Amino acid sequence: MIQRTVPELKGEEIDILSADVPYKANLFALKKRKSVIIIDNRILSQLSDKELRFFIMHEYSHIKDNDPLKMQLASLSAIALIPLIVSILLDIFSLPNNAIAITAFVVIFVIIYLSGLAGAFKYKRHIELKCDAYGAKYVDKEDIESAFHQLVKLEPINNKKRSALSSHPSVNERLKNLGIVPEDEGKN
Repeated sequence: MIQRTVPELKGEEIDILSADVPYKANLFALKKRKSVIIIDNRILSQLSDKELRFFIMHEYSHIKDNDPLKMQLASLSAIALIPLIVSILLDIFSLPNNAIAITAFVVIFVIIYLSGLAGAFKYKRHIELKCDAYGAKYVDKEDIESAFHQLVKLEPINNKKRSALSSHPSVNERLKNLGIVPEDEGKN
């Protein structure tokens, strides 16, 4: 089935596995010693070969560009690096000893920390859009739109909303990035 769906991956050192993923249907790439794309069985049964091809090539783009490592480093930087830098700066400069200055320091730290987290998530969303563009090279726009609508039915992704701390763009953002007018916006 996989050879028929994605012949471009023939000869690549990638395992494509099906599984029952807990909670929500999903597919994702892992790159450790051996690269693996894991696809939930619900997705395999719901999507056509062309729709599946788009998402497999999207996941292959993650592997090819070593995105799992980049996303882990972005998260690590946001979660640990900013507090580490602040603690080093505190050792260099003494913390003020009046309540107003301490409160101002805490507020500034929280703003910087949350900005770092938001920046890491924005970077992850950028990577997802890049991988969508890669997958789009192998499938027609109608199949891409249909693939996203099938995934929305299975509920691993949200159709319209996302927060600043979301690792994936909304479906509408993803479709617009590929030059596809989302169905619900085309009716207006």
